Amino acid sequence: MSTITESEQVIGNNAVYPGLINLNDNTEVAHNLFGMLNFIAEELDSLYSGLIPEDTQEHIKK
Repeated sequence: MSTITESEQVIGNNAVYPGLINLNDNTEVAHNLFGMLNFIAEELDSLYSGLIPEDTQEHIKK
């Protein structure tokens, strides 16, 4: 997981520090980054579901 988050950070930093949005950027890299981000979100959701009782989760959703 740390490799994924480090990759997201390095690629993201390289993309924003120039101060320009490159509309011709590599779409394959963008799709892979979103895939990694979705993986992280799913893992966090799984951890959340396993750690917090269902009734507490329902209370938080309200």
